[in-house]
Amino acid sequence: MIIATNFNHYQDLGINEKALIKSIQINWPTIKVPIFIYIDKRLSSAHGLHACRCIKDYKIIPKKVREVLMDEVLNNEDNKNHFHKISLSYQYLSMAKENKIGWQISDWFINDDENIYQSYFSFLISHELQHANQIENGRQYKKGDWLKYKKFMHSDDLNEIDADLASILKYRNVLENYKKYNGGSF
Repeated sequence: MIIATNFNHYQDLGINEKALIKSIQINWPTIKVPIFIYIDKRLSSAHGLHACRCIKDYKIIPKKVREVLMDEVLNNEDNKNHFHKISLSYQYLSMAKENKIGWQISDWFINDDENIYQSYFSFLISHELQHANQIENGRQYKKGDWLKYKKFMHSDDLNEIDADLASILKYRNVLENYKKYNGGSF
């Protein structure tokens, strides 16, 4: 899987692109279509969004997509000219970095001793990547898997429940692999 980001424009968030890409490749090996992870300063109504985009629908193709993903998107017939676009809210990431996210830590199984920003970022990216995985492979978790977590779910939509469960079950692995490839820190 090929992944591009616009993280170089948001150095203040301190996200190591290479470490994150390696962690994603380890934790979501079944995602084959290229991914563009985009930090969006205009996104304020949601923490993150996932969409599967057709390159042919764009009048102006984002520079990073042109530079990094274009050949793979157009020349691999399995992709059918599509790529995953994951948008992350700059506003919410910044708030999390300042520990001002305003969510109940216990609701999301994050221990009080864990860094809120690191855990929030790992949880959020896990949620959105699970939506990408759903597009390619269907929902991963069955009803029996999520019933014990139902009280923590904030939606009745099965795709959202599946993504929330993936976040709960995978975010620590994402974070640990990220730290491993970032020299032991976030």
